[in-house]
Amino acid sequence: MNLLKEYIREMLFEGRKTQSRRLHSFTNMITSDIMRVVHGKETRLPSSIISRDDFSYEVEGSDRSEFVEIVAGKIPLSLDWKSPGFSYDISDDIIDTTVYVIVQINRDAERYNVSGYDKDTTSTHDIGLHVTVDIPSDFDSKDYSNLRDEVSNTVRHELEHITQGESSGQSFLAYGRGDLYYDFIHSPDEVEGSYAKYLLKPEEIPSHVRGYIHNSKNLEDFNMRIYILLNGYQDKGLLSDYEKKIVFDTWSDWARKKIHQKKFNT
Repeated sequence: MNLLKEYIREMLFEGRKTQSRRLHSFTNMITSDIMRVVHGKETRLPSSIISRDDFSYEVEGSDRSEFVEIVAGKIPLSLDWKSPGFSYDISDDIIDTTVYVIVQINRDAERYNVSGYDKDTTSTHDIGLHVTVDIPSDFDSKDYSNLRDEVSNTVRHELEHITQGESSGQSFLAYGRGDLYYDFIHSPDEVEGSYAKYLLKPEEIPSHVRGYIHNSKNLEDFNMRIYILLNGYQDKGLLSDYEKKIVFDTWSDWARKKIHQKKFNT
């Protein structure tokens, strides 16, 4: 019986590693084409130029904003059809798991910034994400490496939300997103500030961690990246010193336990 349990644990571990590798590659593929749009180059994936008229709501940005829709292909994960609360039944029409990525480029921004949204903003597809890249006219070419990191962080963050099913208002739920996945050492109830509560939401912890892990060399590098991030939030008055520690400890602990890559298991 013990051998059987050990075998099952190993199979689950290998499955989670495979899932992480697939999402890592998928993220890089999408990021590469977003950066090609940033540089004014043709994408490798199928894509088309769209206009403001194609959106289901008024999109922010200037009249000079550029919009490109990239068809990234099927998300490389399996649906967990039998999870409690999942809105689709195996006998129903299967959702289209193709990921459509809207890239919005604002080239007249005051400062560079990357932001994302985990829904299809044209309301024509089951699964999509919207990535907005703000670039000032005097953007230094040497900063493109940092910009790419921000893009990949954002893409991986939003892809994680896409895997979370009904908890994030999604029609897609990936295997391995059960109760054990959302096991954290701290909760939003332990902090008072609204931003700290947001950063400790069960849907946000994995998304932030997966995003920052994507470009981290190891757990130490990841911890440094999120420490700098949270310091910035504290400097803006969004987090108290206590809240910063709670968020940092929660993210770091979850990464150590759930990121099944050898370089992060210390």
